[in-house]
Amino acid sequence: MLKKFHTLKRVFLTYGVAEVIRLIYRKSFQTKDSSTFTEGILFESSTRFMTTFADNPSEAQEVFSLNNNSRSGFFGPIYDLGPELSASLLGVLMMTRPTLVIETGVAAGKSTNLILNQLRLNDQGRLVSIDVTINVGELVEPQNRFLWDLEVLPSLLRQHRFESLLRKHSAAQIFLHDSDHSVKWQLFEIKKVTEVLRRVSYILVDDIQPAVASFLISKFGIANCFFFDELGRKKSLVVRTSVQD
Repeated sequence: MLKKFHTLKRVFLTYGVAEVIRLIYRKSFQTKDSSTFTEGILFESSTRFMTTFADNPSEAQEVFSLNNNSRSGFFGPIYDLGPELSASLLGVLMMTRPTLVIETGVAAGKSTNLILNQLRLNDQGRLVSIDVTINVGELVEPQNRFLWDLEVLPSLLRQHRFESLLRKHSAAQIFLHDSDHSVKWQLFEIKKVTEVLRRVSYILVDDIQPAVASFLISKFGIANCFFFDELGRKKSLVVRTSVQD
């Protein structure tokens, strides 16, 4: 109980009272996804994924090892992308050399900085991050911030604002979900991405919910869905869409 109280206090100090209410609601009233992953899916290795899709897997590993800065804020390593999805993300960025990337959920900013490092090495591209507070991104290094735009969702009309931001940045080629992992929000977010981002080549989802996985499989085919087991703690997914540069 004391641990939960400290968590609520940290959420309040970082996000405000609205996010405390949302957290209590999700924990107390929302039903969990009782579905299971589609039978027959195979879990990939990020090493094999990068070997297949990246020109230089060793370079991807080098970038992956960058930024070991210490943290002082709310967000610990538990909020980071899993290692499999992080490495696969780098492979996608190296292969596609995107001009625009969108991510939802920044936390300490480890994946944010990872993306920005690779965009800088690519010598092109910008990252738009969407979160619910400006108090994120402590790990984003100063030399990368000129490539970064942080958009903050309001407490009210959050879905409307999210869709507006997608339409504003509809040319994005890569989309990464790492925000609210509840079934309701994750499914809303991913469905809007498939509707609005007509040029998106890869959709990456951290802590994928089975219902969302089923939606993406039905839309893009299981052959284009690459699942990863993040050390047994959670599952992640990379989806290759029909749009390829």
